[in-house]
Amino acid sequence: MEIEAQITQSFINMRSSQEYRDYLRAFAQKSFNITQILTYIDGHDANVHPNRMAEDLSITTAQMAVLLNHLEKTGYIERIPDKEDHRRTDVRLTEAGKNYRKELSKKYHAFINEIFMRMGKEDAERFVELFSEFVKTGAQIYSERT
Repeated sequence: MEIEAQITQSFINMRSSQEYRDYLRAFAQKSFNITQILTYIDGHDANVHPNRMAEDLSITTAQMAVLLNHLEKTGYIERIPDKEDHRRTDVRLTEAGKNYRKELSKKYHAFINEIFMRMGKEDAERFVELFSEFVKTGAQIYSERT
């Protein structure tokens, strides 16, 4: 059991390191939540309700409101009143929002590709395999606990 505790602590230490924070800054392109929201909205055929997005993305409705206000000011989303329930407002991407999301996606893929190129094919493949197993195991544990 001791080795597992050491590995766990090493993982936690790595996640609190300056290098990890620098990676996240580069990876996030300054705003990971905005990227998540644009991708989420783009992945739905119909308009999306902000409360559902907040729940699905695990952020508060207050945080979602701030982010959506920013996205609306930049012209990336528009709010659409529900025709059946006038108290409800959904959101959808504008053309500018779709284009911006595509641009972010290209930058993200180029960034990840550069990381993998520097790691080398063998290490990159091993990382993807191990990280996939890590996520799968974490999901199993989560489902067992809920």
